[in-house]
Amino acid sequence: KQISEAIRLPSELVYEMKGIASVVDVSYKKVLVGNIFYELSRFSNILSFSERACTSIVAQHRNGTIYHARNQDYPRLFAPLMVRVRFVRNKGELVFTGTTFAGTVGIMTGMAVNGFGVSIDARADKGNITQ
Repeated sequence: KQISEAIRLPSELVYEMKGIASVVDVSYKKVLVGNIFYELSRFSNILSFSERACTSIVAQHRNGTIYHARNQDYPRLFAPLMVRVRFVRNKGELVFTGTTFAGTVGIMTGMAVNGFGVSIDARADKGNITQ
């Protein structure tokens, strides 16, 4: 069975990935694999552990300032695709910012203006959460 047929995703994600594929003139399968690369890497030995072990750190300074940091441990081939994005509404009002890879749907690291930050980077490895 083809990977594009074996994976069930919400229709809005499929629609967006097909739109990306059309605009950049690549196949939907390539966009799909790029979007699920992290999940696929769990079942492959092509990547070392350090290439799939993203880490987030949250710390508070004595003055109360909170720092939220994250590394993106993806293979170098993804480096040229890393972008900072800004989500705006109405007349350019900034709502939140984030870091992601061009061609992917969604965001794994983001920060709301004067609000909170979020990062998603935990993964199961041999039945346990990687620490």
